[in-house]
Amino acid sequence: MKIEHLCYLQEIAKCKSITAAAKRLYIGQTTLSAIVKSIEDELGVKVFRRVPSGVLPTEDGAKILDLSKEIIERYNEMLSSYQSNSLPEKRVHFVGDTTVCRYFSVYLTKVVQDVSEQASIVFHEVSRRKVLSMLLDGVSNLGAAALDIDAEFENFRSQAAKNGIETLQIGTDKFYLCVRADRKEFVGQQLVDIASLEGERYVAPQYYSAVPNGTAFSEAFRKLNCVATLPSPNLVLKAVMECDVITILTGRSIVDDPHIRSGELLAIPLTGFSVPNSTGIYLFSRKRSSLTYFEKVVYDSLQGYCERTLKPLEGDENTRPAIESLNQY
Repeated sequence: MKIEHLCYLQEIAKCKSITAAAKRLYIGQTTLSAIVKSIEDELGVKVFRRVPSGVLPTEDGAKILDLSKEIIERYNEMLSSYQSNSLPEKRVHFVGDTTVCRYFSVYLTKVVQDVSEQASIVFHEVSRRKVLSMLLDGVSNLGAAALDIDAEFENFRSQAAKNGIETLQIGTDKFYLCVRADRKEFVGQQLVDIASLEGERYVAPQYYSAVPNGTAFSEAFRKLNCVATLPSPNLVLKAVMECDVITILTGRSIVDDPHIRSGELLAIPLTGFSVPNSTGIYLFSRKRSSLTYFEKVVYDSLQGYCERTLKPLEGDENTRPAIESLNQY
């Protein structure tokens, strides 16, 4: 019997379900059931009994859970006393939509590694509408998504609050027209009205909604002549560079693109939407007090990061966003 397996018993008791516990532990349900059976065989008693809603501890199981909790606590106490660099739960799971995962991945990897070389972070990329459900399913205690402030945010915040999830706005972003610098009609423009682009050939990232979803931005994009849908911002920008097309991307999608940095591609803020050109970047989490040490490191490091890296460049060259290099972190 391993200490790790005793932790598994605690998680099952907490979730009242082997299936739910397996998701939180990132192991297969069959594997977890086999571990429980091996513990029961070793001790000669049943630890859990099945009920319609899942499982509950037996009378003997309740005693075993109390003892195992004490054993785990003493084990962690021993580690903290004799292994000064030992910290529990060194793996952080982070759920985000496509652009958020891409935007935060390098920065958060560096943040976690700077705290401990043994720590790691796992990114789970999902559509923004699934970020909350992934937290509620126990995949992660932390997640982030970019949302339409007018059409989506309040619904997300309300659902989160009802389920004990906290919401924090950690940044704002906007949409930019991205074109090659040799498109003379766009050079020097401070703003471009999206209505003026309806005759342009346009390439879109795959995660943009191709059907009405209630946001003003989606409705505007659907009026453009979309000639290709590509799976990543990198490929979208490559198509813009090599083909006579345009694209529209958020600042977080182009923040570290070398063509934007070099001036080969222009990124010009858009106007002409029925709402202000502004989207919010939101952090969803369990209560901070319930987060692990490394989850708190990630949580704290994200506050203010977006505003630092996405702040528009003021002055003569404000046709491109001011982009601070992620490498400085």
